[in-house]
Amino acid sequence: MYNQDNNQSYQYYNPTFNNQEYDQKTNNLAYGTSVLREKSIPITLTWNVNAWAKIKRSLKETIQGRFCAGEDDEEFEEYKQLLTNVCGIAKPGSLCAIMGASGAGKTTLLNILNFRNIGKLETEADIKINGVPVDWDMITRYSGFVQQDDLFNGVLTVREHLTFVTMLKLGSSYTREERYQRVDEIIQEVNLIKAEDTIIGMGDKMKGLSGGEKRRLAYASEIINNPPLLFCDEPTSGLDSSMAQSLVESMRRLADSGKTVICTIHQPSSQTFEMFDSLVILAEGRLAYLGPNNQAPNYFERIGYPVPRLYNPADHYIQSLAVSPQDRENDLLRVRGITDQFEKSDLYAKMMYDIQLNDSQPMNLEDDDTPKYNTGYRSQFGWLLWRQIKLDLKNPLATKVVLIQTIVVSVFLGLIFLRLEKNEIGVQNRTGSLFIIIMQCNFGFLFGVVNTFPTDLILVYRESKNQLYSITPYYLVKQVAEFPKYVIFPAILITICYWMSGLNDNFGVFVQILFTLILCTQVAVSYGLFISALAPNLEAALAMVVPIMMPLLIFAGFFLNDVGVPDYFIWLKYISWFFYTNEICNVYLWRDVKNIPCTKKKNNDTCGAFGCFESGQEFLDANGFKEKMLPLDFVVLILLFFAFRILAYIILRIKLSRS
Repeated sequence: MYNQDNNQSYQYYNPTFNNQEYDQKTNNLAYGTSVLREKSIPITLTWNVNAWAKIKRSLKETIQGRFCAGEDDEEFEEYKQLLTNVCGIAKPGSLCAIMGASGAGKTTLLNILNFRNIGKLETEADIKINGVPVDWDMITRYSGFVQQDDLFNGVLTVREHLTFVTMLKLGSSYTREERYQRVDEIIQEVNLIKAEDTIIGMGDKMKGLSGGEKRRLAYASEIINNPPLLFCDEPTSGLDSSMAQSLVESMRRLADSGKTVICTIHQPSSQTFEMFDSLVILAEGRLAYLGPNNQAPNYFERIGYPVPRLYNPADHYIQSLAVSPQDRENDLLRVRGITDQFEKSDLYAKMMYDIQLNDSQPMNLEDDDTPKYNTGYRSQFGWLLWRQIKLDLKNPLATKVVLIQTIVVSVFLGLIFLRLEKNEIGVQNRTGSLFIIIMQCNFGFLFGVVNTFPTDLILVYRESKNQLYSITPYYLVKQVAEFPKYVIFPAILITICYWMSGLNDNFGVFVQILFTLILCTQVAVSYGLFISALAPNLEAALAMVVPIMMPLLIFAGFFLNDVGVPDYFIWLKYISWFFYTNEICNVYLWRDVKNIPCTKKKNNDTCGAFGCFESGQEFLDANGFKEKMLPLDFVVLILLFFAFRILAYIILRIKLSRS
């Protein structure tokens, strides 16, 4: 049993925290004269975690299991336990390393502690801050999280990215000049001075920062507001020993200022390892050690695994707890013995005592009135718009490609339908030309949205879950920023095709058709946003576009006459924006045409040949287009424009809340 009087050998675990010492440390930050002046409360994090993952089965095993299990699905499901009664405590001023061999559960534990990236894991966790049970919203409010995979907008520079993050993370209590000063401090702190004006880059697509520089930038993004609790998932991966040590030194200074820092780390150098004052060592999902770093060698020596002379202790601990495929059964027995011994040790008893003591004295965090975001919606909208403009201006190649593509396609179509005749042959060709223009206005710009929006959402989801900004101002900025692009480019396409083909020499008709097709393009873009929000990833979004659009296209009046639509499919026509666009454009194009010359007509006889019409109105009647329906057509197009975008927004909100 733990002896409460034996406190000298457990100085790190002293459950009391000196607030006066904390304030003094905060006022003398190792960062120099920092602009940060808001005092954050010291954070003590405690946890007791169990986690299971569902075992995937083959189709054959699934079918057999269903029949064998009967109606009780719980008997059929099998789970593998990833974490088993993993308890722990991390206190203010500590730099805690979570270590273990591959598959030990390091990242799983870290993700559960900060309520992120849990996926489909089944968890049973009791996580508390200062003795108060926490949820995702509270842990996000008090912590930062440096994730293992770095996500950035690659065309921004280091300074531009940090400026954006700083302006949103530091609240209105800081002036703009102070926020810019904080950017300078952070750049200097993580040693990115030489790269501050370098674009971040997008892998092989666009060269930029090295992998190590991106790691330091990810770390810098999370410590801008000096959070009282910081999680880092292998922050030194991709860094050389010198840069890794420099980054851990920064984390050490953060901990010395009274913050609680917890990170997973893989194969640190001996110099880097010595900067950690607390270790959490996992083995096969169980706790093998939790305690002061400087006491770990003595503990492992007592249980029969002494650290060899001139040997890196971190490597020794991991090798002692590793399970090799060649001798798996014996290794598992050895690891089980080590974890069982720790649960019987004084260190484990002291840890449980400190957890109980901390939980018995819950601290009022007084955060009920704290806003979810550090900046208001207006500020979020402004800086999101600033970033979007930067992205568009710094990536002109994408805009140029779309512009050149639009011009080339429109000229090509114009040459195909060059100056159409004004006879029965021209009627058929004008119908084909109008169909091609409508299709290009839809598919040409729809796929531009579907190819980019799902990819953008990966970063947006992460930033929004980190409470950097709300999804609402981002979505509004998306609409505002892209609206001009999807007006100008369709207008170029329509103008070139219209006048080269000579659809109608009346300028008023051109303006009417131009407005209609731009509205049609906006509906198609709205549909693209809806599909992108609905689909789980880019591949699924691309696969969903055509199958859903095809029925709407078939019943639009291009291939099937309105009069001949079967009754059981008639409803598809009324949700097809192709149908309404086709009707509007044809009415505008033909309603004022009084006479259509016919090359098959002899003398003054009436021509009964197929495709010959005496006037534009006769053509409209034959195809079921009604001029009186124009107001309703426009109303439905506008409703579809808003409906798709509102549905996309609702889906984004639901996905974000579920994640």
